[in-house]
Amino acid sequence: MLWIMIIVVVVASLLGDAYHRHLKFRERKLKIESSMLEKQLQLEQVKHETFKLETEKLRLDLQKDVQNAPSKDELLEYKVKDKN
Repeated sequence: MLWIMIIVVVVASLLGDAYHRHLKFRERKLKIESSMLEKQLQLEQVKHETFKLETEKLRLDLQKDVQNAPSKDELLEYKVKDKN
């Protein structure tokens, strides 16, 4: 009977230790995943900011091109001169 109690205590100790190591592993894994998600969020924020800046630059370039574009009258005059 004493041997059974000793075996039960040893097995319980081993299982407790294994469970404790498993919990530590999961905790480290969750910390790493949390860090990874934070870095991905930062990356997405940088991508969004870059997109906004590029869009604004393109809008300004388009606005500049529209302002520098010839008027309808200038285009018509060019077309008339080209036919002659």
